Amino acid sequence: MKNSIEIPLTSIESVHVDPETARIGPEGIRNPGTDVPGVITAGIYTAGVKRTFWDVHNPDDAIRIKLIGGRNPYML
Repeated sequence: MKNSIEIPLTSIESVHVDPETARIGPEGIRNPGTDVPGVITAGIYTAGVKRTFWDVHNPDDAIRIKLIGGRNPYML
């Protein structure tokens, strides 16, 4: 576990404020991570071929970062 992640700007397709998705929560199976409803959702979630990274403490402040080409070797 790290205190931060770094993603090169050239790997970012878009960034959006997305509290609605944060309130719904991730799809799939968490591996590894933690989930305490109403407190924190964090970790890597896998649903089929879709893989997402979550670190949400307050859904109102959540942002969604979409990477170019899917999986990014700098992030996972």
